Amino acid sequence: MRILMLGDATTPHLVRWGAHFRKRGDTVWIASAQESRHADIKLALPVPWEFAGYPLLVPVVKRMIRDLKPDLVVAHYLPNYGLIAALSGFRPNVIVAWGSDLLVLPGRGPFERARTRLVATRGHAFLVDAQMLVEPLVRFGAPATNVFVCPFGVDEDVLAVGRRTERPRDGTPVLLSNRRLEKAYRVDLFLDALYLATNARRTFQAVVANTGAEAAALEQAAARLGLVEAIAWPGLLCRSRYLDSLARADIYVSTSPSDSTSVSLLEAMAAGLAVVVPDIPGNREWVRDGECGLLYPAGDARALSSAIMALLQDRGRAAAIGQRARIVVEERGLWSSTIRRAELLFRQLTSA
Repeated sequence: MRILMLGDATTPHLVRWGAHFRKRGDTVWIASAQESRHADIKLALPVPWEFAGYPLLVPVVKRMIRDLKPDLVVAHYLPNYGLIAALSGFRPNVIVAWGSDLLVLPGRGPFERARTRLVATRGHAFLVDAQMLVEPLVRFGAPATNVFVCPFGVDEDVLAVGRRTERPRDGTPVLLSNRRLEKAYRVDLFLDALYLATNARRTFQAVVANTGAEAAALEQAAARLGLVEAIAWPGLLCRSRYLDSLARADIYVSTSPSDSTSVSLLEAMAAGLAVVVPDIPGNREWVRDGECGLLYPAGDARALSSAIMALLQDRGRAAAIGQRARIVVEERGLWSSTIRRAELLFRQLTSA
């Protein structure tokens, strides 16, 4: 196949998709308005305002399609690259939703809702990474028969961590949070929960990985709470260090109040960690409370702390939960299996 992919080439998701289909032997062009070495074609926004810049790229992409003659256009993220694909008029096209483009952006006002509705009604086929995204996309006008679920699964190198019979341990349980340090992910709740746990005299070591605009504020908040010695801040981890952080951790914590299928959650489960995550629809598709993880009310630091302390108190239970979580991902969350759904859809569309 000859595939033109539109999306933010600085994101690992898009890079992963491009690499996968190239490895299959397909011809893939990645076109992106973001500066990245992974972009084959740089799209220059004609105006500095993104809400206007992306629609103005439609004629550029039309010419690109005419010159490259792709069999398929695949656009990642509805309101920008999905909009370009929908307005280009080229078919077949596949628009890939990432979660926040359906769960967060439409709530920001009528303009965002109108843009989402335009893409939903003019797009050809849609891939969503969680079942819970099907209903909102259909509500915006996409035909239910044209919406397919394809989670962004886990690579085998993460699963290998969970299969290790010996994991490095020094006796102190390790808690891991690796979501971006941005307001939307509410990492401040994790700090509040840790503070409550220290008041209850629980012993642990926490790792808050990743970067973001809130990094400095969060470190200052940790200092005010007396958590300086209890938290490590390694920043954004390369792949090998990331796998090592999974291997050394016992418990994974997420505080994000909005998620579809979170890849970091699936990776933690695949690595055999006991996961503690908000009780929201996207997480419930993977976590059965008390079986392969613990759910707590989103935004409730006290409930989060109680769940963490329950696992700290019974590390045998934590280990058992982690191993059941690994099996869940082995059965239905591996990238090698989930991406086949996209392959099948792509073949059907191009052959038709």
